[in-house]
Amino acid sequence: MAKAQVTLYFDGDGKAVSSLQEAKSYVVIIPDSTDNQKAVVRCYDVSGQIVSEDRFSVFKEIKNMAHFKEWLSMEPLRWSILNTNHKRDGKHKEWYASGQLHVIVDYVDGLRSGFLLSYWKNGQLKRRDVYDNGKFVKGQCFDSLGKEIPYYEYVIMPKFIGECGGIGQYLSKNIRYPVKAQENRIEGRVIVKFIVNTNGTISNVEVEKKIHASLDAEAYRVVSGLTKWIPGQIDGEKVNVPYVLPVNFKME
Repeated sequence: MAKAQVTLYFDGDGKAVSSLQEAKSYVVIIPDSTDNQKAVVRCYDVSGQIVSEDRFSVFKEIKNMAHFKEWLSMEPLRWSILNTNHKRDGKHKEWYASGQLHVIVDYVDGLRSGFLLSYWKNGQLKRRDVYDNGKFVKGQCFDSLGKEIPYYEYVIMPKFIGECGGIGQYLSKNIRYPVKAQENRIEGRVIVKFIVNTNGTISNVEVEKKIHASLDAEAYRVVSGLTKWIPGQIDGEKVNVPYVLPVNFKME
C-alpha cells in the first residue's frame, strides 16, 4: 500500500508545530505511488512560495523533525550528527523568495554527480560546477552581468580563530575536569552543537549527547567560550552554519 502524503509545519526556529497558523514554513512529503522508499520533498514558506525541492531514492522514517528541517535547509553543509538515512537521487532545487531559481544540484545515489548551477537574483548564471560521483571536477564563477571571474569554493566552512592552535588547543587549555566525575572515574564524549553566526560569534549552544551532568555542564561551559570565528560561506555569501563538536573527557 502506498504511503500517504505528509505535511510538516515549523516555526521560525525550525521547531515542529501543529498547524499552518503557528508556522513560518512547511514541508510536504510526497511518497512515490509505486515504491515506498522513494519520495519528493518540497519546502515552502508560509505564503506558499516554494523554497526547495528534493527527490529521494531512499526516504525513511523521520525520527527528529527539527534535524530533518535543518538538513534540508542547509543542503551544502550537512553535518554528521543528523545521521539521516535519506538519499538524494535527482535534482535538488532552491528558489529565491521572488520565485527566481537559485540553485540546481544533480544527485546520483546520494552523491553530487553532474552539475551544480547557481544563479544571481537577476537570473544570470553565477556558478557552473561539475561533480563526478561526489568529487569536484571543475568549476566556473561569473559576476551578475555574466562576466567570468576567479573561481571560489561553493562551501567554505567556518574557522575558529580564538586560539592559535585551533579548537583542540583551546579545549585542552580550558577544560576543567569536574572533581566528582574524577572521583567516580567517569569518562566519555559529550556532543555539543551550536550555530556559527555570520558575525563570527556562536549561539544556540546545546548538549546533544549527554554522559553525566557534571561533564555535560563543563562541555557546555567551555564550548560557550568559542567566540571568535571566521564565518562560513555558501556561494560567496556569509551564512549561519550548524556546527557539531565532540568534547572528550578521559582520566589520565
